[in-house]
Amino acid sequence: MSDPFFAPVKKTGGRTGGGRGVKRTGESKVINPPPKVDTGKKNRANTSLAGKRKLRGDSSDEDTALKSGKKGRRAGAGAGVGSRKATAAAIEDNDEDDDQIGGGIDDMDLEFRHSDEDSEDDALANETAAQKRLRLAKNYIDTLQHIGEDDIGYDAADIDRDNIADRLKQDALEVQGRLHRQLADTFQFPLPHPETSIKICKGHNLSVTSLAATENGQFAYSGSKDGSIIKWDIKTGKKLWVFPGARKGVEDFKGHTDHVICLAVSPDNQFLASGGKDKKINIWSVKDDKWLHCFKQQHKDTVTSMSFRKGQNNQLYSVSSDRTVKLWNVDEMSYIETLFGHQDSITAVDSLVKEHCVSTGGRDRTIRLWKIVEETQLVFRGGGFIRPKRLTKDSTGSSHGDGVDEPAQQPKMVPTPGPNGGVIMKEKKDPSFLEGSMDCIAMIDEENFLTGGDSGTISLWNINRKKAVFSMPLAHGYHTSPLDYSSGGPQPSGGVETPYWITALASLRYSDMFISGSWDGTVRVWQIGKNMKNFSLISTIPMVGFVNDLQIYQPTLSKRTLIVAAVGQEHKMGRWLRIKEARNCLQAVELSIKSKESVKEGHDDNSDDEDEGDE
Repeated sequence: MSDPFFAPVKKTGGRTGGGRGVKRTGESKVINPPPKVDTGKKNRANTSLAGKRKLRGDSSDEDTALKSGKKGRRAGAGAGVGSRKATAAAIEDNDEDDDQIGGGIDDMDLEFRHSDEDSEDDALANETAAQKRLRLAKNYIDTLQHIGEDDIGYDAADIDRDNIADRLKQDALEVQGRLHRQLADTFQFPLPHPETSIKICKGHNLSVTSLAATENGQFAYSGSKDGSIIKWDIKTGKKLWVFPGARKGVEDFKGHTDHVICLAVSPDNQFLASGGKDKKINIWSVKDDKWLHCFKQQHKDTVTSMSFRKGQNNQLYSVSSDRTVKLWNVDEMSYIETLFGHQDSITAVDSLVKEHCVSTGGRDRTIRLWKIVEETQLVFRGGGFIRPKRLTKDSTGSSHGDGVDEPAQQPKMVPTPGPNGGVIMKEKKDPSFLEGSMDCIAMIDEENFLTGGDSGTISLWNINRKKAVFSMPLAHGYHTSPLDYSSGGPQPSGGVETPYWITALASLRYSDMFISGSWDGTVRVWQIGKNMKNFSLISTIPMVGFVNDLQIYQPTLSKRTLIVAAVGQEHKMGRWLRIKEARNCLQAVELSIKSKESVKEGHDDNSDDEDEGDE
């Protein structure tokens, strides 16, 4: 078999042997020219040998013999003969010295020795096609055996690399806004043991108005009307640190001197931002539990909401009752710019990865998407009368709207005063409510978001449509008289029908699940349809009091899902109502995951329902 890497050798007869590249025949012939000898190396070798002889003290060295030979040639022919004899004698003496030092020519190994690599190369060059196939087959079998042995054990480094790769892929999809996880069906509802599964953290004297939890799921912060901020261990419910407040009018105080209204934690878990009625934004260190900086004399009224942009830079958005949106660089502790457009007090703001944010304008009933780089804004208009298609009652006894039509039913007739003191029967119509204020907002992904307001309606929006994609009227129901838990008896009939306001919204980012809060005694859990065009109620969590803030999230590199709520006796922005039986506290719930069989059955049921809907 010929090998392209080895040149063929032409045989001319005779014996082959000796050194490499030399063909010994009857007449010697060099196939490959010998390598050139470096004369510099040869001279250095001679110099080294001469130096050794000088160290030994030899008087008859080769240099002396060569000098005497040169003198003999210059003296003449007669003297030249004697010089040659002397030179020969000197060289012979030097040879004897060389034999004594390193051995003579008889002791030298003149046989060429092949290395193992050369032997393998020669073997590969001379192997036949069948031998080559056999060798490759053996190598392939050995490789498979090694792979099988590696699969038997678990390498922690490989597992870490896989986890990191999955996380990077997830982050990339989040940046693009294309990651949607179907998680609502994987949780066990209702809660198996609500009395023990809800963790209550008490420490504030007045209503808890706001909360913020770190992305790693280790800490949570709560703000209150008493001006203080408390740091909690979310796993144990223990109080770790208190940032106290001060009375109004105290100057140069490192903290708040009025109600704390909003909190936000940076994505890298380094900074906590707090805002309140004292018009200040304070920055705190999460690691060192100390005050770092204060942005003051920027907002002219109450700071109502804040949100950190999810990404590399700690960019903070803040909104205020002064109708402005402001941008801050928390890494540099600097102000960036102010955005104008809302016509009334801004009540909420939210953001994700892109350099966008969305805000609700309270009683101007608009949502604005701010594009920071393009320096433009998109306006979405809400408001109008909200009339539910159907009213249903849940397990709590409160009514809420439904977006599904039902067959016509006989109208309800109620007696009403008539002319001349008489009584006439009139049809009682379902209540309709005018949306007066848009109070909260939560982004699902970069294109879809949710809003809620004082009409009790939750709406689903898409940035490519001016109107809401879907609305759920009376999402938490309505009541016919002011709520009074202290009476202990049945509530009086009659009165004005009033919806339960939507006081808080939070979404599990890039998923099909979100939660809402009010003051009807529950936090409601909703599931968004796969086509992002509707949503439906899947469960409720008991929670007495005003739910002033909510957060649902999965800690980094964890499969846990946590719901955290800020609950108080009063609404965070006023004292219109007071629920005496409520506790001013932070409440945390860890959701339980269904078994795999239950999740599979749920998916099968959903697929059947979708098929029926398509028909």
